Amino acid sequence: MSAIDLFDQINLAVLDLQGASYQGYERPLKSLGRLLNHEDLRAINQTLTAGLDYAGFLAESEKTGGGMAGSHRLVWPDDQTEWTGQRFVDTPLPREHLSSGATHRISLLSRTSASARWIR
Repeated sequence: MSAIDLFDQINLAVLDLQGASYQGYERPLKSLGRLLNHEDLRAINQTLTAGLDYAGFLAESEKTGGGMAGSHRLVWPDDQTEWTGQRFVDTPLPREHLSSGATHRISLLSRTSASARWIR
């Protein structure tokens, strides 16, 4: 697949996702994930995610919360490459976060800000 075709398909998947309803977002989201993990982008993805400490990122973000549900925020790195890598990292949630009995959800609220909400 040519780079132009791949980026055209990524653009279409993003447009489909933007226009999707709550009940219809799953298919374009899966399509976007598949396209972003395409073998032609493997080297770029490896460069972006190499050496990232995702568990540390979550641990630092978890420290930001107060007593109120939804008060946590993500502690994004200042470095643009690390920031982009953290957004595309393909790492499952660390086991210690799953064993606490809490349900963890990270919600990207807008294009410029993000918030983490831990719902107990």
